[in-house]
Amino acid sequence: MKNIKKIFLKLVLPLTTLAPLVALSCEKNNFNQNKRVFIDYANYANDYNSLATFQPNSASDNIKKINLMTEAKLLRIKTKEQPQIDFRDSIVIKPTELNYQLEYAKSIQVKIGNENKLFTTDEIDEVSYDLEDKPKPNVFYPKKDKGNGFNLPYLFIPSSKENSINHSNFLASLNKSNGFSITIDSTRGFWVDYKGNYTAKTFISANDFKLNILKVALLDQEFRDKWLDNHKLVLTDEQKLLIKQNQSLFNNNFISYLNSYHIDLNKLLNFQSETLDFYTINDEQRDLSDFFKNIFLYTNYVDAMPYQYIQLKYGSVQNQIDWLFDYASNYQNRLYSSYYFISANESNEINLVRNKDYRPPENDLEKITIKYNSIPISTSTFGTQMYNAFSQNIVSSLNFNTLDVNQKQEILTQYTQYNISYSREIKKYQPHNKIINNLLPIAQEHYFNNTFSELYYGVKLNELNEQLSFDKITNSNALIFRSLINNLINQYGLIEKNDDIWLSQAPEDINILATSSGINYHFLRDALINISKPYVALENNNNQIQIVKNNYQFKNKDYANEINNHNISNKLRAHNYQIIQKHLNRIIEDYYQKNPNAEDIKFDIPIKAFAINANLRNIIEKISSIFSQINPHLKPNIVLIDNFDQYEEYFLKNKSIYKENDFTLLKANTQEFILSEILSENTNILFFISSLDNYQFNDQQIFKEMKKYLAFLKTNNLNFNAKTIKEFSSFFKKNKQQINNLTINYLEKLKLEDNINFINDINNTISYVISFENQIANETFDKIIYQKFIKKPIAFDGLDYFQDILVDPNNEKGI
Repeated sequence: MKNIKKIFLKLVLPLTTLAPLVALSCEKNNFNQNKRVFIDYANYANDYNSLATFQPNSASDNIKKINLMTEAKLLRIKTKEQPQIDFRDSIVIKPTELNYQLEYAKSIQVKIGNENKLFTTDEIDEVSYDLEDKPKPNVFYPKKDKGNGFNLPYLFIPSSKENSINHSNFLASLNKSNGFSITIDSTRGFWVDYKGNYTAKTFISANDFKLNILKVALLDQEFRDKWLDNHKLVLTDEQKLLIKQNQSLFNNNFISYLNSYHIDLNKLLNFQSETLDFYTINDEQRDLSDFFKNIFLYTNYVDAMPYQYIQLKYGSVQNQIDWLFDYASNYQNRLYSSYYFISANESNEINLVRNKDYRPPENDLEKITIKYNSIPISTSTFGTQMYNAFSQNIVSSLNFNTLDVNQKQEILTQYTQYNISYSREIKKYQPHNKIINNLLPIAQEHYFNNTFSELYYGVKLNELNEQLSFDKITNSNALIFRSLINNLINQYGLIEKNDDIWLSQAPEDINILATSSGINYHFLRDALINISKPYVALENNNNQIQIVKNNYQFKNKDYANEINNHNISNKLRAHNYQIIQKHLNRIIEDYYQKNPNAEDIKFDIPIKAFAINANLRNIIEKISSIFSQINPHLKPNIVLIDNFDQYEEYFLKNKSIYKENDFTLLKANTQEFILSEILSENTNILFFISSLDNYQFNDQQIFKEMKKYLAFLKTNNLNFNAKTIKEFSSFFKKNKQQINNLTINYLEKLKLEDNINFINDINNTISYVISFENQIANETFDKIIYQKFIKKPIAFDGLDYFQDILVDPNNEKGI
């Protein structure tokens, strides 16, 4: 009990220390006298723990942010200048300037057939935002989007030098290359401890980067087992227990990641070579531009570890494996050779101190402190605390979105008095919404009755088991009923702000990777309209399923916007509600004519509601009545899931119409997302695809990409002859590797339009669930306010480099 009290006090203390600020908010104090100390508060727990170095950057924004400041890297994106923004006209006068910057990489040699291209610099052109009659050589004149400004707050700066990695030739050379090798600049930096000290200067070498690659590979179970066997190594009981307790960390997909790019791991792990060699297996030519950007900019797979130090401390990495588990088990038990080192790390605070031996002083930050709320509080309470803390210069930045209406209005009316910039939350790796439609609820108990089962799944309740006939559950009538039920509610009626609905598990910021490109189609969020085309099935006419044509989610948005906010029930109706009502009612009436003694159609609709307000609860209460207005037999039960026991019961036990499907992407592109959904036994996507021959549609565009993919699998001798669910499951497990290889080859050839349509097919199969997590911010960028002396470039695509923040010595105080 005492321990619990101690923990509680420790968690509450950072918040209570801010409480008096409410009374002081009218006065402008200056608590943080040292302008080169950046203080940030986070309304979440500190997850940079003893296992943080085993985590990929994609694990959390917190881990990624710290890694980008403290890990030794080969190269990164350099960010320069805080964007100058005209908020009245919503235009960027001068954007943050971006370019690729060599860190420990000295040169990069790209092999293209029998030719080698060498890139030895990261120089860029001078930038001029003023047009000139006679453009000067080696000067970049960016084209403005409208008037005197730009739409985006960042801009990549090119180079006229052909040996620069910022010249267009560099990425072009990777588009069809056999691989590349990197030479290390060993004079750039050396290893220091958590106090910034060193006993002897140990400079960075190529083996330091190779060792980290080996570490990541050893987190792949299959590779680890082979490594242990080949080197006759045995894990201790303690090491086995750690692996057992952290299965996800010690069972990554790094080898599959390399294999998907055809990278030769043996060449990469050659510790006798003085270069880092990323070459393809069998010396084949491939497009490695996506691989290059992904592995060096977005992952921490090639961050350095002190090879010489580890060899001396633990012995040869080939003769023991203790180094894998012991090194970096805490911030004091590791070395650093980058911009910052971790000087302290507690559950509620982490401190990063500038490594003076890595880069000369240039008015940058000497120290970065991040404070955490181990138990998150409400957004409104947190916003008020930060607003007052910012006024006292206790925190260095303030998120505009966390403020209340009055606080926002005060800032906007006096915006010239504030240092306002842009920020953006990037979602690239985890599902936008973990909850999906449950296509096969195989369980002993269910949260729906037999009547619902017959209509929604096409089979009796007691038939929902592994012996279920494949043909029975793939019938047109059930697909039509499911489609009508899942498209009845207009989810724009659930949104309190002017956001959009995102009915997809796909993270909105993944890259669109295709053989063709489109104007302004770079990230999946750019394709919102085309991945939001609902397939609303109406009836089976002459063995053809009739589909509503030209149907888009934005029609639901337009409809909801036209309805008075007080008329909640109408807002919650789909724009084509009358059509859905007519056909859904007909199906139900036909069913009861054939089954007059059947029970009412009863089913639970579980909606995750861990932190919703009273207004949203009121909106949810209207949903049941919308269903019952279709037909009195239709009786859903809305279940608000507000605790973890309920969550497990409804989403993890396969009992309800919804279920959880989680994943973490490595490459963060559209091809990987599609592959992930297909290979997941949990989604049953492949099961649905294999059944598509049983459905004929009046519109050939419906599930067109899935049908093309199915035909491709069949032409490659992958035949789906399973008679039962159990047989299909066995077939899937037996042929999973072949399916994986074929699917990768298939997806690599898809054009942009095919990519997007495939994702829309997947969305219509599993993502039409009622949820508060189906929304996406309409405003691409959020406002963030900094103390006046801070000059922070905007983060590009979630890569937030605090080492590029500069302090203006002429500004004595904050706001």
